[in-house]
Amino acid sequence: MNQLGHVVEALKANMGVQVAANGEQFILVDESGSAIRGEMLTALMIHMILSDRPRGTVVVPVNATSAVEQIARRHDATVIRTKANPTALMEACHTNPNVVLGGSGEMGFIFPQLHPGFDAMFCIAKLIEMLSLQQRDPYNHIPRTLGQIRAELPRLSHRTLTVRCPWAAKGSLMRRLVETHPPEHLDLTDGVKILNPQHDSWVLVLPDAGEPLVHLYADSSDRGWVDETLREYRAFVQGFVDEDQDQEEHALMEME
Repeated sequence: MNQLGHVVEALKANMGVQVAANGEQFILVDESGSAIRGEMLTALMIHMILSDRPRGTVVVPVNATSAVEQIARRHDATVIRTKANPTALMEACHTNPNVVLGGSGEMGFIFPQLHPGFDAMFCIAKLIEMLSLQQRDPYNHIPRTLGQIRAELPRLSHRTLTVRCPWAAKGSLMRRLVETHPPEHLDLTDGVKILNPQHDSWVLVLPDAGEPLVHLYADSSDRGWVDETLREYRAFVQGFVDEDQDQEEHALMEME
């Protein structure tokens, strides 16, 4: 990525792209050589598509940044959130009307009017098309670069970390989270998402489908809130796992 950034900057190119081997995910590099990936890429793609197709519907996984909703409000658009897996996202893109884009920087992007799969090459073509159309706009005398478009996006801080959690404790951990938070502050689309009603902030506790792990996601415009919330919930999960293991050991001793 560093080498690609240097090449883009040296050649004074509009952008650079690194495409994953599967042809589904990609990372952008703007004209200054800075990488645009992950949640920033999600926000940028949705902003550009909705600028071209306002009042459309976008489909994103439950763990995507809440900048998506902020951008959608600017364009009178609709956001649908799904479980954090490709199958659920592809189904939602297929079954809901007027979907103009689905996916995320992590999964890749779907253009349902073309086909139902993730397609990095078509996404790159659409980016070039939208940048070119913008440059031919008679009211836009100075074409905006990718870096300038990124600067227009809502400020976001999105972090994730992973905590070990035995299979046997996952269900009881989810129940504890549901029981200890007001129902109106919960989103149970996938895992347990606890919403902060004062602003577009949330923390998501999402069990891993294949490993004895849980993933913690925190999202806010306030980086300090994200860091503090992740520390709090990591301690909560670790404390719960330790408590659950102590109870199991105590039960085994009583049986003996």
